[in-house]
Formats: sequence, C-alpha cells, structure tokens
Amino acid sequence: MQKVETSRPPNDVEIAAGHYYDSACHGTNGTVHSGFRNTGEVYSPIIKAFMNSSEERGVPTKLDFHCGVPRGVSMIPNSLHKDQTRSDAAREWLLPNYKRPNLQVLTGQFVGKVLINQTTISGHKTGHKAVGVNFGTNKHVNFNVYAKHEVLLAAGSAVSPRILEYSGIGLKPVLDAAGVQQIVDLPVGLNMQDQTTATV
Repeated sequence: MQKVETSRPPNDVEIAAGHYYDSACHGTNGTVHSGFRNTGEVYSPIIKAFMNSSEERGVPTKLDFHCGVPRGVSMIPNSLHKDQTRSDAAREWLLPNYKRPNLQVLTGQFVGKVLINQTTISGHKTGHKAVGVNFGTNKHVNFNVYAKHEVLLAAGSAVSPRILEYSGIGLKPVLDAAGVQQIVDLPVGLNMQDQTTATV
C-alpha cells in the first residue's frame, strides 16, 4: 500500500483534534493522495471526548491503523488531495490514461467467470492459469476475451470470491450446489470478516 500512496501528515490543528500519524507506515511518492479531512471548520469536541473516554477504558487510541493493527479508536485519513478533492482510481489512474490506444473501458458489463486453462510441462499437469474472462450484459449476450500476459481480478472482497466460484475455484459443496464443476479446491471468501466501525 505504501508504494501507491502519497500521504500528508496532520498539521498542528489536526493533531490537537486527535489525529495520530506514524510516518513509517505511509508512502511518500505514490499515485493516491491521502490526508485528513480539513474543511476549515473546527473539529467537534465530541471526537476528542470519545477518544479520551476510550483511552480511560483501556482501549488503544494513539495508533495509526495503516500500521496493521486496526483495533482501537483512531481518526483515519481519507483519500484526499490537499485541496480536499477526492483521490480515487478514476482521477489518479483512469483519467490520465484513458486516451491510450491499448486501454478500452466498457460500462454496463458483468464478469461471468475467469477462463482457466490446465498448465502442463512435458505432458504432466502442473496446475492452472487464468487466461481470460467471460463477460457481457446478460447470460445470453456474453463474450470471451483472452489476456496476453495475465488476468487481474479486482471486484472487491464480496464479489471477487463469487466470480472465482463461478469460475470453478472454491469448495466442492458450494460449487456443486451452484452446478459449477470444480477446477481448484480453495475456500475463497470463507474467512472474510466485515470491518466493524463506529463513526463519530
């Protein structure tokens, strides 16, 4: 994550409001900008009171969730430029590159499954490789496209496992119930835990 981030440390006002920042856990030369929301308005005193009450109860508060231990109470940075405009995938990756001849964005399409081939060396089966995807507007209008190098699946923590299961990657009982032939036995999505947050 640090490689794609350009972080903005909190200023004195933000630190006084309760922001905690560990520079060792942030990037300085990436594409996505991150920093604390600052609209010029005074931070609500409820935030600091909530953090103080949590600390009195033994809940960690002086921590930066980017350091890998997201248990406690902390004010988190947002994907924002210094002028408070959002720093998202569209602004940082798509818009600067959308005129490239080797990039085509299709809207209104849904991925049905990843296309997988058996790999062999000297006639021996060695595993499987993703070679493309099946996509379309519905099950009657769909297409197969094939990758020259690799297939990247980025459909989020809830939808990515579903696409993998439709592709034959998953637990046999789950795939059997959906009428999908198993290709790889892997418990995709089984240990996913939702983030629990209380926002003030």
